[in-house]
Amino acid sequence: MANAGINGDKHKVARQSAAAPDTSPKKVMVEEQSFVSGLSVYLSGLHADRIERSAKGEDCEIKLVFRP
Repeated sequence: MANAGINGDKHKVARQSAAAPDTSPKKVMVEEQSFVSGLSVYLSGLHADRIERSAKGEDCEIKLVFRP
């Protein structure tokens, strides 16, 4: 009977670890967010002569135009 309790505990642990998905942020996503944040700060300090923008579906484009 004592072995049945030990085996039952092993099965419970296996089920718990399999049921908990990895929700930690991926390294690539963190690096991308850091890049976008740094780029946004840099671009907000620029004074373009003209800004052109467009969007199609989920894609967007922002074009900063500077006079020579």
